[in-house]
Amino acid sequence: NGKQEQLQYPHYHHSALSAGDKIKREQNCANDSFILETILKKYNRHKIPGDSVIVQVEVWVQEITTISDITSDFQLDIYISEMWLDPALDYSWMKPCKYNLSLNSVLLEKLWTPNSCFINSKTADIHRSPFPNIFLMIYSNGSVWTNYRLKLQGLSFFFVYLVLF
Repeated sequence: NGKQEQLQYPHYHHSALSAGDKIKREQNCANDSFILETILKKYNRHKIPGDSVIVQVEVWVQEITTISDITSDFQLDIYISEMWLDPALDYSWMKPCKYNLSLNSVLLEKLWTPNSCFINSKTADIHRSPFPNIFLMIYSNGSVWTNYRLKLQGLSFFFVYLVLF
């Protein structure tokens, strides 16, 4: 369509509806299972969403766990948050009961995701306690939000670069 889509995170405020309106809405809306089944039926995780995808990325350090002079490396516990728009996941036309779906990491494997990586890292592992620390939310307009908790190990010069720049 030529125009750049913007990420939007719509919120549904239940308090604005009367009790009768809430019941009526719940009876005439699409539930999570129906929505997922419908949008994933023809979804191709290998197809890039559109000509180009703008991915917003945020990284924040939870804890610096190790800095080693002997091995010249460091370890960090970090969170990485990614947000992008995938029009193929738009379900606003289905009259959803909820305007965002909170899902687990199993479904994430069925979706296109950006190939984010840490250059010059030795390892980057998702925390498991006891399941993968991955948050996934899909909004009714097709916006996708993921959040991972990682343990990152890299070379010390990379750490100095992260801190200074």
